[in-house]
Amino acid sequence: MNSRFLPFRRKRGTKVTYEVTGTGSFEVTYAVGNPLQGEQKEVKAGVAPWKQDVVMSGIDAMPMLTIITSNPDHPDGWLQCTISIDGELAVEGAVSSRSASATFTALPGATG
Repeated sequence: MNSRFLPFRRKRGTKVTYEVTGTGSFEVTYAVGNPLQGEQKEVKAGVAPWKQDVVMSGIDAMPMLTIITSNPDHPDGWLQCTISIDGELAVEGAVSSRSASATFTALPGATG
């Protein structure tokens, strides 16, 4: 089995970096382990630029970021979201508008 996702099995863990750039404010939930088991954290009043590093390990680890924009005064606001694994870009995407939401997940083989 050849997958870039395998580093999460290491006991020392794998560095995951979540980043949001652009304009506007947002709420974000990001995984610190297995989000399906509630292993996540929340930021209620985020402002770009925002960055968070976490160390994940275990076969259930799943890098996931959910963002909800809240830009009533900036209808043209946009936010660029990225997830990097051990310094390699795994996922990137953007959300824009006064009110939008998106979820970004790094799937097996997402880097490289």
